[in-house]
Amino acid sequence: MSAVPAELASDGRGGHFALPVPSRGIVPFCSCAIVVGALGAESGGYYPTAWGIAAVGAFAVGACAAMRAGGVRTHGRFLGLFVGFAAWVALETLRPGAATRGVPELERDVVYLAVAWAGLQLLRRETVAAALGGVAAAICALVLDGLLHVLSPLHIAADAYEGRLLFRPLGYANACGVLAAMGVVISLGAAARSRTAAISLAPLTLALALSGSRGAVLALLLGLAAVAALHPERRELAGTALVLLPVPAALAVFALRSHVTDVAVSSSLVAHDCVIVAAAACVAAVLQAVLAAQRFRIVIPVGPVVVAAAAIAAAAVAGAALGLGDRAAYWHVAWLDVRSHPLLGSGPGTFAREWLAHRPVPTGALNAHNLYLETWAELGPLGLALLAATLAVPLVAVLRRRSPLAAVAAGAYATFLAHAAVDWDWQMPAVTIAGLLCGIAALRAAADDERPSPRALRPALALTSMLALALAAAGVGNAELSAAAHGGSAEAARTAAALQPWSADPRRLLAELALARGDSALARRVLDAALRRDPTDAASWYDLVLAGTPAQRGAAAARLAQLDPLAVSRRGAEAGSPSPAASRRR
Repeated sequence: MSAVPAELASDGRGGHFALPVPSRGIVPFCSCAIVVGALGAESGGYYPTAWGIAAVGAFAVGACAAMRAGGVRTHGRFLGLFVGFAAWVALETLRPGAATRGVPELERDVVYLAVAWAGLQLLRRETVAAALGGVAAAICALVLDGLLHVLSPLHIAADAYEGRLLFRPLGYANACGVLAAMGVVISLGAAARSRTAAISLAPLTLALALSGSRGAVLALLLGLAAVAALHPERRELAGTALVLLPVPAALAVFALRSHVTDVAVSSSLVAHDCVIVAAAACVAAVLQAVLAAQRFRIVIPVGPVVVAAAAIAAAAVAGAALGLGDRAAYWHVAWLDVRSHPLLGSGPGTFAREWLAHRPVPTGALNAHNLYLETWAELGPLGLALLAATLAVPLVAVLRRRSPLAAVAAGAYATFLAHAAVDWDWQMPAVTIAGLLCGIAALRAAADDERPSPRALRPALALTSMLALALAAAGVGNAELSAAAHGGSAEAARTAAALQPWSADPRRLLAELALARGDSALARRVLDAALRRDPTDAASWYDLVLAGTPAQRGAAAARLAQLDPLAVSRRGAEAGSPSPAASRRR
């Protein structure tokens, strides 16, 4: 079995995944593991209540690293483009009626910017392997949590939206799938020198199979292709894959042929198969440990590797095309949005509105399931150009200066970028942050380490402090809004309205609480304030149909016929209302 160079290993004799310089590597390892693991455990960071804590923590870590270094390392092109993208989102949010949807998008983007800032300050070339190890450790922990749930005979009830697929703890099966795929790329890159990485291939591959995500499988193949293209020792790496991937692959096929994810069979049969697959996973882990302990070398010619990779990729693309589901409809509506708003886009976070106006099927959706097309539709060509340029910087750096470590990090990053083209990973911070950290790791492994700039330290710390305070305040508002939505607290809704004067959401919640008490007059007043902030909020118009005077009801129904014609024509307004649950469909 071939050996990946020692920059991926702790000692060159095998053992655990790399911490090449423990005194420097432990902080990047722990920081990366904590941010990915904590957000993953908190529903993937999907809800705004998690964003403030994540952003403040990232800003604090970055500031401490910059002060310890005595200056700021920014890798100007990457961070500058990222700041430009966030600034463009902020400008688009200033458009009339755009703040309700736009500010949450901006908050999430600032979280990503904070993580990018922290990663650039924290990572050095000698600590990149430790950072990748932290990301891989967090992914493995999340995957094991999901496997414990889906393979436990005590948890065999099917979820209303995800069935019996592996979707915990993130709450979305495709997100779990792409995280597992990124983990496979990282673990395979380290498996020749790390027994732990080799063993982890078994649960990671099993989780990928049980997530049922064709897009994640396709993204994995593209990520592995990127590693093969960029890795200077690709033939040896292919030999490692030939030794260590058959057992996990056989385990995945065995699990897919079982009834673990089958919702059409009896509970007793599902429970029986859960026990069998769990036992098979344990056996596979033991076999992986035995294989990883062997000392042999396999070098595969490039030709067969290329042919096999091309055939597998073609089969995966064909399989993914057959499993698009409603994505073709989402993409069609997003393209209509591009054509309708060719210069500036329709505004951040507006796909849900466009979907209601043009949807061909009576289902809810908040995202276009394609990061790049949705960005084009909402932010225009400039927004797409800024995002694409930002995300391309790490790959360009690896192309210019290749190394085994950079290739592995770039492969995991490419897995994330590929999957973002078929799903809403950008709205799932645990996935996006894992991808961004891999991209920054690739950037640091490929580019020469920057010298810290002492002159930029004070302005950078002042700016990050202001952003951290703003995100902390926003986090309080998001927490109050969540309490109002889930606890029915009018006081929390009023607090959220005071903290978010731009948003229609807390005012609509106040109106709904007033309606529940039978106070239609108060509901009308609050709905008027909500609709002044967002005249295109279909949910507020639905509420006005219930609370308004006869004349207001007629006007609200006419407006709904424009905003949500399919629901009005089907006389199913409540069924057509957008919701996070309805959007979290595969």
